[in-house]
Amino acid sequence: SEYVQNMFDCLCTLMLLPPHQIAFGKAQGLELMIRMMRQRNFSSPLALRLADHATRHCQVNCQIFVEKLGLPVLFPFFMKKGPKTKSKAEAREQEEHVTSIIQSL
Repeated sequence: SEYVQNMFDCLCTLMLLPPHQIAFGKAQGLELMIRMMRQRNFSSPLALRLADHATRHCQVNCQIFVEKLGLPVLFPFFMKKGPKTKSKAEAREQEEHVTSIIQSL
């Protein structure tokens, strides 16, 4: 579990540079994140956070997110029908990522 979280942290750090964002989108990274969010297991909040970082200020990835049907997966998180969070802080962080993705689109 900790290893997976560290990997997602590294990927989120890579998303700070626009060329890495575009490469992530072209390598079907967003499609994988949408699938992981759809599964609603322990990795779905991590996938949500990475999708947020990948779509931030990157219109190419925003277009990919919409085309690959990311919105039907995203809105249950927005309506708080996604996986249950352990604490209020996690719920607030998850809500921030959802609103950030919507704002980016």
